[in-house]
Amino acid sequence: MNKLLQAANDYWNLYGWITHPLGYDTNNLPKRPLTKDWTNIEASIQAIESLDWKSAKGIGLLTGSKS
Repeated sequence: MNKLLQAANDYWNLYGWITHPLGYDTNNLPKRPLTKDWTNIEASIQAIESLDWKSAKGIGLLTGSKS
C-alpha cells in the first residue's frame, strides 16, 4: 500500500474523513483533483480505496457540506 493510500485509510479510520488523490497543477503543486466527481465521493473506505492512488502526488480532504 502506498503512503498516500495509507494516509487516506488512517484519516478514515481515525476521524471518518473522506480523502481523494491529487495530481500536480499548472504550478507543479499537488492541488489538482484526479477524481472526476470528487465532490461526490461516497463516505466509505471501499470508495476511497478505489480511487487512483497510484497516480497521486498529494492528498485532498473533503470538508463540510457542498457550497
